[in-house]
Amino acid sequence: MLMHGWPMTWWEWHTVMPSLAKNHTVIAFDLPGLGNSTVPTNFGYTTADTAVLLHDAVTALGFGEVSILAHDLGVGIGYAYARLYPQSVDRLMVLDSELNGFGLEAVFGVSFHFDLNMAPPPTPENIINNREAEVAYLNYLYTFAVKPGAITNQDRQTWYGAYNCPANREAGYNYYRAFSADATWDTKTASPKLTIPVVGMGGEDSFGTGTATSMMSVDSDVHTVVAPGSGHYIPEEDPGFLTECAKLFFSQNPNQKAPKGFAACLPS
Repeated sequence: MLMHGWPMTWWEWHTVMPSLAKNHTVIAFDLPGLGNSTVPTNFGYTTADTAVLLHDAVTALGFGEVSILAHDLGVGIGYAYARLYPQSVDRLMVLDSELNGFGLEAVFGVSFHFDLNMAPPPTPENIINNREAEVAYLNYLYTFAVKPGAITNQDRQTWYGAYNCPANREAGYNYYRAFSADATWDTKTASPKLTIPVVGMGGEDSFGTGTATSMMSVDSDVHTVVAPGSGHYIPEEDPGFLTECAKLFFSQNPNQKAPKGFAACLPS
């Protein structure tokens, strides 16, 4: 089960999905209100609210136990899903973010987009209010990839289209506006710690070991992995490294051997 970040859609997994699909059923959601998913009404946009909605979708598709691969905004949602449905989550791999209440708030000053997105309406809605402004904003966010060309023109055009609609942009801001509630929920639910295997992978030039450190606050079986030379967009910047690690981590083969540099990707 793949959970994308912001401002992306399921498309951020398109280079990873084919390899994973060789041995797994792969479900890549557009988060509620983003991409091609309907903008929900009477919805709180918290990680817990979103996890419940996604669990309903997984159940409707006829699946029970899942493994989760989540990036950026999806990291908190992946944790909430595992916390709410611990018997339904086999393994959890999270990429280049931290949990609200356990480290993410420390990076709010690194980029203005945190404060802008969390601002009450209609401030961000009125600033990013046309196609030109949207493209300029998204292009700024994609500079968090340190490998030139990692965010391709096709990626950009796909995501420009996905966030061209004001309702989709507002839904994205609403996820950020829920960060304070997420922090309260994360800290309140952190104990007792989860025991499912977790890989916390950060980009070497981004969150680094911070992703795993954050997850150690809520889970007792966390593996630390750093994507070498990668920035924030690991699925785009190093899909080969991510795919190899994910294949090892999600495999049900107890006798598998890890190539050099991938030992931490083996599940406990």
